[in-house]
Amino acid sequence: MSLRVRYYNRVQRVSDTRIFGVGGILSVSLFLFTRRDFFMTILLLTNAFDFGAIFKTVVTRWYYYLFLGVFIAALVLFFVFKKLPERNNLTKTQKISYASVLTALCVLTNLFDVKVSDALQLSFVATTGFLAGYLLGGGYGFAVCFLGDLIGAIINPHGAYNPIIGVGTGLWGLIPGLVFTIRRGNGQLKLLISFAICSVLISGLVNTLGVYLMYGLGKKTFAAYLVQYPFKLIAAAANYIVSAALLAVLPKILPKNKFGLAAAGDAAGGKEVGGAAATDGNGEIENDKKNNQKGGEL
Repeated sequence: MSLRVRYYNRVQRVSDTRIFGVGGILSVSLFLFTRRDFFMTILLLTNAFDFGAIFKTVVTRWYYYLFLGVFIAALVLFFVFKKLPERNNLTKTQKISYASVLTALCVLTNLFDVKVSDALQLSFVATTGFLAGYLLGGGYGFAVCFLGDLIGAIINPHGAYNPIIGVGTGLWGLIPGLVFTIRRGNGQLKLLISFAICSVLISGLVNTLGVYLMYGLGKKTFAAYLVQYPFKLIAAAANYIVSAALLAVLPKILPKNKFGLAAAGDAAGGKEVGGAAATDGNGEIENDKKNNQKGGEL
């Protein structure tokens, strides 16, 4: 192994450690600042980890979980047979590490929301989904949001777990990841397209259908649950504004040797993502990717 490759790998490991450490500290800090009564809150969560109550519908409504299993299996097959362009130069271990930090952040945003009124509560799960999809791609984006919703439901349950809503939450990471990976063009335009699709498909259809099937089937009409849709659009708009601000900053602060492919592909005018054209002016991104591969082989 050459001295150059050794030095590069050492610098990369130090950079990864700092990033993961800062991510963990920020997640914990956000948790503590949003809920200063953290320990008291945990003590009062008497329903936490009550798996019998949380997953009681496994028997009575087993078809919900069948739908969940079929959907996840189809998603896995899609990503296995459909080779999408990479959005980063991360190794598999690095991707899992980043996904773990984002999943922890998703759990926090799922547990704690901002209550504006009795009808409107702001949750920033959609922003976390955008971050996961933008940085890691649609597959990891879905996993981050789905697991964040599932863990949040176990820690702070609000009735039985609803697999349909779990799928809907996962789509907040899947759809932006696919839009940013497949479509060329301006990043802000892709963000707007992502949130437009999610607002209609998830807020208006999937999540509403999940609530209707769980609580309203045979008692109320589906339209009765659409009354909350305007408030969901307001929450989605708030997440869009935060995500747009992050999108304007992320390409400038993310390490180019790790996320340069995403930054290049989301520039105005669009470039090929994952191909030879996804480099900066000096070809540094492609060189770093080759060094990553050499370091893994050595």
